[in-house]
Amino acid sequence: MKHKLKKFYWGIFFVCAAVFIVLNQLGYVLNDKISFFSLAFTILLIPVTIESLVYKNFFGITFPLAFIFILNKKLLGVSDEMLKISGGNFWLIMLAALLLGIGLRFLFGDTKEWFRSQTADQVNGEKVYCNIKFGGSSKYIHSENFKRADIKCSFGGMEVYFDNARCLESAEINIDCSFGGVEMYVPRSWNVRNNIRAFAGAVEDRSDKSAKDGPVVTITGNVNFGGVEIIAV
Repeated sequence: MKHKLKKFYWGIFFVCAAVFIVLNQLGYVLNDKISFFSLAFTILLIPVTIESLVYKNFFGITFPLAFIFILNKKLLGVSDEMLKISGGNFWLIMLAALLLGIGLRFLFGDTKEWFRSQTADQVNGEKVYCNIKFGGSSKYIHSENFKRADIKCSFGGMEVYFDNARCLESAEINIDCSFGGVEMYVPRSWNVRNNIRAFAGAVEDRSDKSAKDGPVVTITGNVNFGGVEIIAV
């Protein structure tokens, strides 16, 4: 189902892009309020937003909408004097998009069951890599000798399940999260050492602090304008 929706959204995107090129050549599209760049990126972000709405990925909704607002401020009647996009207000809009995404997530509850209804990705091996941009994803890690995971999340949401990953002695998880949210579900037997650095973001560690005899798993990385949760299962 998810694959069919993606084909539909991107099909619509390319059809709209083709129509736009023809209309532009006829002189019906571009004017002093809208440029080729802003219109092209707006068309590109629309299917991302729709897909995120269908799968209830709030960060994949709020961030694209923020970019659409910035790109089309003239068309919406917002002047440079009212909103100085070139200055610090750009980051304030991004922060507002982040807070709105977090707020929607709290208001509409836990998205875990929703994500489970999607086609989940299973990742195998001692060293794994997970990456998501402008979307939502669930990753299930399977390993008999887990050693390292690199997790990168930008403008989206990701859930990573380590309950089927067996760590023999020690392992490291590195996170790079910008304008997004990451939830990690780790076994209670893991002795988690949280060394994540956060700038304009938050890290909530709910791992089992009594698991002193289990394998040592060190979590490092950076969180910028985002949030990370570590949850024991």
